[in-house]
Amino acid sequence: AERAFQQALGRDPSMASAHLGLAQLYFGEEKSALALREANLAVKLAPESQNVHYLRGRILTRLGRQAEGRTELQAAQKLMNQSLGKARADLGAGAIPNPELTREPN
Repeated sequence: AERAFQQALGRDPSMASAHLGLAQLYFGEEKSALALREANLAVKLAPESQNVHYLRGRILTRLGRQAEGRTELQAAQKLMNQSLGKARADLGAGAIPNPELTREPN
């Protein structure tokens, strides 16, 4: 997997998803310094990604940087809430009317 992510970055160094993938891989292997380096690159490329902020928060917490980790996790939560709010608004905008209320009277 690492080789595939590296190849993707060789083709396009600005691919945030590949940096995130490497960060997840390194985090799972408990290579926190490498994971943080990749997460830092990913957050610069995709600052609105809740997944990047969440992983970065977990990495920072593992490294003992609790305050920074909490800040990142809060940023991830805020982005998730915004995404959920938008999805709810989109669903409400296309509400299907109740057939009982739209049927022609007999």
